[in-house]
Amino acid sequence: MPKTLPKPKPSAQSARPSRNATPANDRCVKDRLLDAANRLFYAEGIEQVGIERILEEAGAAKASLYQHYGSKAELVKRYLESRAELTRRALAELLGWPGIAPRDRLLLLFDFAVEHASRKDYRGCPFQNASRELTDPAHPAIAVVCAQHAWLKAAVGAVVAEAPALAQMPQLAEALVTLYDGALISAQMQQSPGPCHAARWAAEQLLAGAEGR
Repeated sequence: MPKTLPKPKPSAQSARPSRNATPANDRCVKDRLLDAANRLFYAEGIEQVGIERILEEAGAAKASLYQHYGSKAELVKRYLESRAELTRRALAELLGWPGIAPRDRLLLLFDFAVEHASRKDYRGCPFQNASRELTDPAHPAIAVVCAQHAWLKAAVGAVVAEAPALAQMPQLAEALVTLYDGALISAQMQQSPGPCHAARWAAEQLLAGAEGR
């Protein structure tokens, strides 16, 4: 759920495609479209934000969106892919932190949730939000949502497997991910990081119980 800082909105004149466009300018337009989609889809919702709003925010012509992304559905997919890339990088660093016991690394997952749920611009988990909004199972972004959940479960499972006592509980990884997911939803509903603190406490009790078996 990384935060993307807004950029100054370009002037109306700069939104017009140039006859002398260069590959660098072309890349800039592509990035502006993705940045605008990133901000608007997360803050207001995928279904609530139309193509015209993204074009206005990005200062881009309609043709450029279809040139670079083909459709709104593909732009939504790329938005979620970019979020997944950043989230995986951050969580992989936490879950793979050297010199820290597996139990404590697993708890860092919940510290990550607390940190993000404490932000003023927190609007929930972008993958959970997308799964609620996108009702067509054939939408190209659904595969990104499923892949992100599978990655998180596998990453948590790999840390669990490092500790013999924890590895004896085959459902532990899924239980921790379920706690994490539920905390993010509740934090959004309550507009408070409180559920993430509570989920961390519950995870700590679960891990302590597993280690004391």
